[in-house]
Amino acid sequence: MKFTLITGASGGIGEAIALKLASRKQNLVLVARNEAKLKELAERLTKHHQISVEYISADLSTTGAAQQVFDETQKRHLQIETLVNNAGIGSGGEFAELSLQSELDMLQLNISSLVALT
Repeated sequence: MKFTLITGASGGIGEAIALKLASRKQNLVLVARNEAKLKELAERLTKHHQISVEYISADLSTTGAAQQVFDETQKRHLQIETLVNNAGIGSGGEFAELSLQSELDMLQLNISSLVALT
């Protein structure tokens, strides 16, 4: 069975993409930090669209999280046909005043995890 994996799927644009793809009868793997929201969305999409929906709770701003997502898809024997790399964040303000850790987390999410999953 083929799946579309969507990052940042628990709300906003990611959730909207999940709803649209579910209406097209695509099986989904939802990835985001908030497990409760993922579970609720997965149950709703399964019920309303009669598709298979899996979810994986992961914080892609942490080192190794993308590999954990990949490993979990392999463990569950999920064939990922399409990747929607939606998760991402931004920052603003005087660069010298921004938190170094927050900036590094943003780079991990927006670049490293994106590349690793792709």
